[in-house]
Amino acid sequence: MGVVKLDNAKLSVKIRAVKSIIPGSDWPIRIPHLPRMLAWFQRYGRTILLHLLAWFLHFTVNNLLLFIGDYHQITPQRTLFTYSLAALLFYANTYLVVQPQVARKQYIRLLLYTVVLLAVFIGLRYLLFYYYFPAVGYVNEYSSFSTMFSKFLPDSIWIALQYLLFSYGYWFALDTIRLERQKQRMQHDMLQLEQAKVQSELAFLRVQLNPHFIFNTLNFFYSEALNTSTRLADAIFELATMMRTVMQLSSKSLVTVEHELNYIRHYINLQRLRFGDQMNLELTVEGDELEAHLSILPLILISLIENIFKYGDLSDVNNPATVRIVLDDNSLSYYGNNAKKEFPTYSQGGVGMKNIEKQLTIFYDDMYDLKVQETKNFYAVEIHINFTEVDKKVAKHQVVHE
Repeated sequence: MGVVKLDNAKLSVKIRAVKSIIPGSDWPIRIPHLPRMLAWFQRYGRTILLHLLAWFLHFTVNNLLLFIGDYHQITPQRTLFTYSLAALLFYANTYLVVQPQVARKQYIRLLLYTVVLLAVFIGLRYLLFYYYFPAVGYVNEYSSFSTMFSKFLPDSIWIALQYLLFSYGYWFALDTIRLERQKQRMQHDMLQLEQAKVQSELAFLRVQLNPHFIFNTLNFFYSEALNTSTRLADAIFELATMMRTVMQLSSKSLVTVEHELNYIRHYINLQRLRFGDQMNLELTVEGDELEAHLSILPLILISLIENIFKYGDLSDVNNPATVRIVLDDNSLSYYGNNAKKEFPTYSQGGVGMKNIEKQLTIFYDDMYDLKVQETKNFYAVEIHINFTEVDKKVAKHQVVHE
């Protein structure tokens, strides 16, 4: 009985082992890497196939030319090994040497690394023809060491220089195509920027009647109000100044920060005349001596201030809205925060904030940083723009000056 039990135990162990190796009918067979491989092939497969076709045609033409000259030169080692090393040399020089060193503008390193690759190519070819092939019994044209300086080195240097030059030409062709595509993207982005700017202007000032009629009428109101109410006259003056600024900004791609801030100051003054002590907002500008020297997209800062008045709770004297703008030689930083009005299901950002972000992205690309913090009762925005990288863009646009 004990033997039988032992055999059953062994049998049961074997059965369990088999079940752990062979999946049952209810065990799904998963290949987690297959979708990733398919995605990779869809992205790079066409490029790889084009490269393989180019190399095939190149090798075929080269061997046909050699066959016409001397069919004895068509040897397996030349086709399989020499050209394989040449292809490796081509891609190594293109992507490991030329591309990174040109990007870093390290031209001396570029030449040094190219020489190193040349030496590595010659060394690997030497090991193949003087050690590997003799070891496997393959007699080749360089079997004798006497051919080292008379034939092997000249052939190796000539082959290597050809493919090094090919790699330089290939990289510069790729770079030219990349720059052309980048130029097209910039043109497309600028078109989108203009469209977004137009939308912002339409939202900011829907109707522009005859400017002369508007300003003449406002001047009349201002002169009449001086005799009756200084406060009303001041409000009319602020409004007229704001409208004149908007009409100047609407036709420009870039404006000085001074223009933008002057409009904001007039806007706040007008709101202060309107609401008096019930409006609690603090505006500070650090580095105001640089206002006239820095340029920015129009209506960006203005729209942020308008959002504060539209959605912010400015009635609490102990918790005022604050706007701080910091300027230096190379950047502008905006910090704004405010308590929110009681809109339980409404976000302060809205369409206006999305429009601002779209314009910043199109023009400044990755040269700006935007952070938004929003809670039920609080809203804060930070924007940092680095002007150092956009000097070329700024130079291409007309800038408004006082």
